[in-house]
Amino acid sequence: MMGKDASKGIGRIFPFSRLPGGKRGYTESCNYPVQGATADSSMLAIEAIDQLLYEHGIDGGPVIWMHDEIVLEVPEADAPKAKELLEKAMIDAFAETFPGAPLNGLVEAKIGDNWSQVK
Repeated sequence: MMGKDASKGIGRIFPFSRLPGGKRGYTESCNYPVQGATADSSMLAIEAIDQLLYEHGIDGGPVIWMHDEIVLEVPEADAPKAKELLEKAMIDAFAETFPGAPLNGLVEAKIGDNWSQVK
C-alpha cells in the first residue's frame, strides 16, 4: 500500500504481479510507499498554491511539476509574493503528509525568467 495514509490502511495497492520479469518485490515494497507519500505531498502543495495565488489576487499558477519541483508562472511584480506562498504551500503539504518530520531548510524557492535560470 502506498500514499500518505498507507499506515492507516488507506491508499493505493501495487500488486507485485505488475513487476517486470526478474524484478523482486523487496526494493519496491520499500520504495513505493515513499514515492506514493511524496507524490501525495506534491499534489497537496499544487492544490494549495493554486488556492493561495487566487486568494492573493495573483494571476498565473503552476506550469510544471517534476519530482520535487513545482514551477509557477506569474507576473514579474508578483514573483516575490508567489515565491513566499509556494514555500508555504510546499512546507505545509509536507508537514501534513509527514507529521513530526523536520521542516528546516526543506524548501528553497527561486525566481527567474525561465526554469534553467534557477537550476
